[in-house]
Amino acid sequence: YVDKEKLQELRKVVTARIAELQKELAAALGVSPLFDFGSNVELGRLLEKLGWECLGRQKNGVYQCADFELERWVKDHKEAAIIQEIRSCKVILNTFIGDSAETKGWSQYLTYHPEDGSYRMHPNFNAMGTESGRSRCSAPNMQNVPTHGVFAKEVKQCLTVPNKDDYYMLTLDFSALQMRLASIDSDDEVLCSLFKSGKADIHSKTAYGVFVKGKKY
Repeated sequence: YVDKEKLQELRKVVTARIAELQKELAAALGVSPLFDFGSNVELGRLLEKLGWECLGRQKNGVYQCADFELERWVKDHKEAAIIQEIRSCKVILNTFIGDSAETKGWSQYLTYHPEDGSYRMHPNFNAMGTESGRSRCSAPNMQNVPTHGVFAKEVKQCLTVPNKDDYYMLTLDFSALQMRLASIDSDDEVLCSLFKSGKADIHSKTAYGVFVKGKKY
C-alpha cells in the first residue's frame, strides 16, 4: 500500500532541495546555475580547472569524480559534500519516488484498486533467484528500500497500511540467521553452546579466534 499523496508531496520537496543545492554549488564553484552537474565529464573538467587534486582520470582523460573520489575530496573541499547530497537526492527521486509522468521509481508501479480506493505496488519475488540462494525482487525491488541517509525516513513513510485504525507496520530482522542455521546443520558443539548461552556475538568470536587468540604482536 502506498500513500500516493505523500509520495507526490515528497517529490516536490526533493525536487526543490535539488534545485537549492545546485544553486548553492554553482555559487560556491563560480559557475552558472544552469551548469550540468549531472555530467561527470563537465564536472571533471571544472574540478580540474579549479585546481582540485587529481585522484584518477577517466578513459577520455577527464578527472574521475565518482563516489570514491568525492569521499576523499570532501575532507578538503566542502563543495564535494554538496555534490554528494545532490546525487543522493537524485537517486531517491529516480529510484523510489519517481517523476510526475509516472515513468520512474515507485510511481510507475502504482496500481489503483477501486474496491477500496487504495494505491498499491505488486512486486515480483523470485525465491532462490540469486547465485547465493537469496531471494530476488523486482518491479519494484522492495529489498532495497533506503534505511539510512537523505530522505530515507520520508520515503519509507510513503509505504502505508490498508487501514491505520486496524493495522500498523513493522520490520523484523533475524539475528545471525545464517550462523544459527549452520550451527543446527552441523551440530557443532561450540557454535551451539554460544547460541544457547544467549550472549554470543559470533562474528566477534570468529574475528578474535582468527586475528587475536594465540597471536603475538
